Amino acid sequence: MVLTEEKVQYVFDTSHTDVAITSFAGARIISAKVLQEKTTQYPEARTEPCLDMYFSLEGDSAAWDNVSGKHYAVDNLHHGMMYTPAFDGHYTLAGTSAAGFCIEMDQHYMQRMMVTDLDCLQRFWDKAAAGKAADLSSVALPLTWQQQQVITDIHQCRYSGHMKLLYLESKIMELFLLQATQAEQLAGRKAAPLHPSDKERLYAARDFVKAHMFEPITLMQVARHCGLNDFKLKKGFKALFGTTVFGYLNELKMSYGRQMLLESNCTVAEVGYVLGYTDSYNFSKSFKKYFGYPPGKLKAKH
Repeated sequence: MVLTEEKVQYVFDTSHTDVAITSFAGARIISAKVLQEKTTQYPEARTEPCLDMYFSLEGDSAAWDNVSGKHYAVDNLHHGMMYTPAFDGHYTLAGTSAAGFCIEMDQHYMQRMMVTDLDCLQRFWDKAAAGKAADLSSVALPLTWQQQQVITDIHQCRYSGHMKLLYLESKIMELFLLQATQAEQLAGRKAAPLHPSDKERLYAARDFVKAHMFEPITLMQVARHCGLNDFKLKKGFKALFGTTVFGYLNELKMSYGRQMLLESNCTVAEVGYVLGYTDSYNFSKSFKKYFGYPPGKLKAKH
């Protein structure tokens, strides 16, 4: 199985796109960064069946398929999985910049993903087997830290040759399972749709937490900053991002701590101190609870 990598630029009058593509038998990993003057539609057509795992890393996006009549919308920092027996339509990227990460699989490659242990996967593959367009979830799902970390791992892969191929295939499987598990967990929830203004406030709340992740913050501070009461903040944050305010803060800290351990010469105690832990024991305990292994083990490998 041969692995190929290429970087392509598409320059038009009103947009500039940088694309990195890694391909091997039956699958493509695509990373794209788009700069454009305004919201733009991009035509797309293919005649072969395809499984598409799409992650919006920046900006809102949508796709319209004239073959099935389906419309797919993926907001900023959300993701979706869809199967199309063929596609003829367009993609729309909103705003002046967008970034996306996508894994495409052909009919042969996707067969290894045809597990039906989860109800959402059973429904998904039943539709695909009938030659119908299918999506894993009726709405785009919030991007989790674990999914972001897998995407980062793929981007930062240090292997080459056949070892890189094995590594990327394992990460594709991991990302597929994370998507499916999240879809199954959220299936059946009938939360009331969020008002657009509340969505904006919740995004502001998330940005506030990220900007102050090294400081002691309270729920009241976050609520005051974004203009929502405590109840709306807690309920809306969970509905939109799939985690609580402090669950998200913990994800940020664990992610940052893991990167520090991998990329710096800091000790476990020093990393814990940066993240606000008073001693290395409490940091190690939190780290192990989140990742399943102690930070010292990760440090020992590097």
